[in-house]
Amino acid sequence: MRTSGDEARISVNLVDVQSQKTILSREYTRPIKDVFAIQSDIAQSVTSALSIQLLSGEKESLERKGTDNADAYRAYLLGRFHLNKRTGDEVVKAIDLFTQAVKKDSLFALAHAGLAECYTLAGNAGYGSLPREVAIANAKKFAAKSIALDDSQAEAHASLAYVKFRIDWDWTGAEQEFQRALQLKPGYARAHEWYGLYLSIMGRFDDAMKEMMRAEHKSSIPSRQVSAPALGASTISSTSSTKLLRSSRKRSSLILITQRHFSVWG
Repeated sequence: MRTSGDEARISVNLVDVQSQKTILSREYTRPIKDVFAIQSDIAQSVTSALSIQLLSGEKESLERKGTDNADAYRAYLLGRFHLNKRTGDEVVKAIDLFTQAVKKDSLFALAHAGLAECYTLAGNAGYGSLPREVAIANAKKFAAKSIALDDSQAEAHASLAYVKFRIDWDWTGAEQEFQRALQLKPGYARAHEWYGLYLSIMGRFDDAMKEMMRAEHKSSIPSRQVSAPALGASTISSTSSTKLLRSSRKRSSLILITQRHFSVWG
């Protein structure tokens, strides 16, 4: 992407890795204020070039931007970038960027959902150095706010599910919210990952493994960041669950191992 004055020029090249054949090559030149329209056009062009059949909910998700404030959206995207790195320092940076997005547009549901995710990680998984009680209070506040602002955002439901799961231990409520998030956005990798963690803790190891594999398949971030220990625990559990369940001692050990992984990874 290049900018000149009030104009933005974006070049898009889509190449088949195996054949090195160019699938799509296009240039978009628009006023910077129309950046959201450009994003929608690019997404539609790519899905068309790949002959992907989108579900109605996924089409709506592509067209929904959540804010008309370009600065708020840029801060949100940068927040997601840092959050995906999944370290304490990066989560703190993400909190700052999501907060900037909310200040620029207080009705931006996705930014509130991002804050809910950050504070849940900070309060329950040891990311950063925020006091646990402060982080948990903020996680609940921003999750509720994101849902109140836009009930149709999968990210908001996923964040609320994560809070119910990791903080409130509201198992039924968490599963309902995970399922709602995936109904709204079936390709949402992070929701598949979190749902897989939830299912693993519930002892539903085969289902957990399926969700983790879906998360890895759909994720745009490196597979090593898709809760690797939990994925490993689910693999062990799935492939040998029948034998392990015959022994209560082994089953208890498996639960302890899963919980240990769960306490470290978000």
